[in-house]
Amino acid sequence: MVASSFARPSPDPDSPAAPARRPVVKLTLVIAVLGLGTLPVLVYQSVVNRLYPRGSHWLPPLWHKLACAMIGVRVVVHGRPIRRGPCLFAANHLSWLDIPVLGSRIHGSFIAKSEVNDWGVFGAMARLQRTVFVNRERRSESRSQVADLLARFNRRENVILFAEGTSTDGLRTKPFKSALFGVAEAAARASDARLYVQPVTLAYTRINNMPLVRAHRPRLAWIGDMDLLPHFLDVLNIGRVTAVIQFHEPIPVTADMDRKTLARRAEAAVARGLDAANARRVDDRRGQARSAGDTPA
Repeated sequence: MVASSFARPSPDPDSPAAPARRPVVKLTLVIAVLGLGTLPVLVYQSVVNRLYPRGSHWLPPLWHKLACAMIGVRVVVHGRPIRRGPCLFAANHLSWLDIPVLGSRIHGSFIAKSEVNDWGVFGAMARLQRTVFVNRERRSESRSQVADLLARFNRRENVILFAEGTSTDGLRTKPFKSALFGVAEAAARASDARLYVQPVTLAYTRINNMPLVRAHRPRLAWIGDMDLLPHFLDVLNIGRVTAVIQFHEPIPVTADMDRKTLARRAEAAVARGLDAANARRVDDRRGQARSAGDTPA
């Protein structure tokens, strides 16, 4: 990992560069609650997943909300996640932090690269929501993964997709990979349930109530060859973080709609939302249409 250099922290407690108060205490609490508490939650969730899969949806959002609270993330929500399903939520991707942020507001399973499974407590959080881990180097597994996703759509379950296929610094979106929307195209033809794609924009806009400036984006965005543990510890030391989620208009998937069209329409909506959030045209102090404490879809 290439070491990042930052200016000396400001003594102003509201400065974005200021470290959190009592970082050792905060780190100890986070490790105690998330680290030690994950094991019994995983055991409980694995039993429920096996015996009663339909009842496995309520615990992960609560656990992700707890993670956000412990880390110091305030989530502001605009719009509503679709309540008629199944739905493929197509979001941009900035960091490992996206998993608890989105997971706290959406009932659904993630589609993630296989490396996420090794992200310690955050990999465990992803497994809580029955994540489909995709190994891009083993194309022989793709058919079984598609079959798994089709089965979930037939059960009217939701799936969360990081459609860029990688993380960014949050300044702008990367092109959405149309291949990742192939499962939606196949589901529209093979599933009895009406499938929707709902674009979702995620942006981190404030640190310690101060607008996030470009120089501090590497402290939140997890990109390139950054190691997970140092980045995680740095995020804990930042202080209070504001995350803004925008749920855009759902796109009904029809049998004559191809994956490239789906990817293009979803990307356009997410990109507009990200541009608006970065230009301060989205209220990041309070949400609209739905409060951050409402029950997820």
